[in-house]
Amino acid sequence: GSEMCIRDRIMPAGYTERWIQGPGDHVGSAFSGAAQLGTSGCGSEMPLYAVEHALSPEYQAGPGMPNQNFIRDNSLLMVIILTDEDDCSTELDEIEDQMCMDIMHPFASTTGDAGCTDADGNDISDDYMPVTHYLSFLDDLMGGRNHWAAAVIAGRSSCESSYGNAYTAHRLLRFVEGVGENGVFHDICSHDLSSALDAALGTLTVACDEYE
Repeated sequence: GSEMCIRDRIMPAGYTERWIQGPGDHVGSAFSGAAQLGTSGCGSEMPLYAVEHALSPEYQAGPGMPNQNFIRDNSLLMVIILTDEDDCSTELDEIEDQMCMDIMHPFASTTGDAGCTDADGNDISDDYMPVTHYLSFLDDLMGGRNHWAAAVIAGRSSCESSYGNAYTAHRLLRFVEGVGENGVFHDICSHDLSSALDAALGTLTVACDEYE
C-alpha cells in the first residue's frame, strides 16, 4: 500500500473548523493540538508534496474535500516548512525502504547527509518531483509569485543540535532560492527557532506590503 505521509488533523475537543481562523484566544490551543503529529509516520519526508496535496483542487482542496475554500480571492498564501530532513517528494504509489531518509541510506554522503540527493545536492533519481514543479504549482494556484511566500526552517548543512540531527536540505534550499524575494530559509541548527519565526513573519509582512 501507499506509504504517503498523510494523516488526519488532531484538533482540540469541541473545535469544529477545518482550519484555524483567528484572531482570538482559541488560536494558541488550536494550533498546539493540531501540531501534535509525532514522529512515527513514514520516513520519507515530502513537505512539498504535502503542500500540493493540501492546496490542489484535484486533491484536498477540491469540492467536498477538507480544504475546500481555504484559498480565498485576493489572499496571500504563506507556506511554512519545519523539518530536520530534506524534501523527497515523489508521486510513486509505494516508497521503497532505500528511498526513505535514513543515515544508512545507500546514497548517504561522508558528511552524514542522506536522502534523495547526492552529496552535491543533485537529485539521484527521476522518481523525485523537480522542485520547479512545486514553484509552478504555487504560481499557477495563486496567480503569480507575488501572491505567495515561503519560509523554510531546515538544515543548511548536516549538523547536530538540541533538536537532534539534521541533514542538509538541498532541495528545500533550491526551493527557497526559486521563490526569490518572498522566500526565506533559516537553519534549524541555530538553536533558536524564535529568530526563524521572526524572519518568516518579516517575509510575510513584506509580501503583504508588496501584494498586487
